[in-house]
Amino acid sequence: HGGDGVRRRTRFLEEMDAVILANHRIVPPYGMAGGGAAAVGRNWVERVDGSVEELTATDLRVMQPGDVFVIETPGGGGFGSEEAGPAKADQAEGEQGTGQQGRGQQGRGEPK
Repeated sequence: HGGDGVRRRTRFLEEMDAVILANHRIVPPYGMAGGGAAAVGRNWVERVDGSVEELTATDLRVMQPGDVFVIETPGGGGFGSEEAGPAKADQAEGEQGTGQQGRGQQGRGEPK
């Protein structure tokens, strides 16, 4: 099962440029050990007049007072298949590894 995404809504109080630079709007986050891919994220603007403008992963809009900029982040990919159950998923992790151990620490050495 994957993680849940988040929906953020920002209401603008004055005219302003809003810019988005986001990932996983076309290609979903992948799952591991048989887990399914997550849902992709979405971005849109809800205008005061009720219209809705869908945005791309990299986009810009001029916001007016009262407009709402919405960012819906993607969820995380799933881990392990439903048929396998938790025990099989744990075994698959031990055999395949997650590839996450040590990430971000390479070349930094141990803390003193």
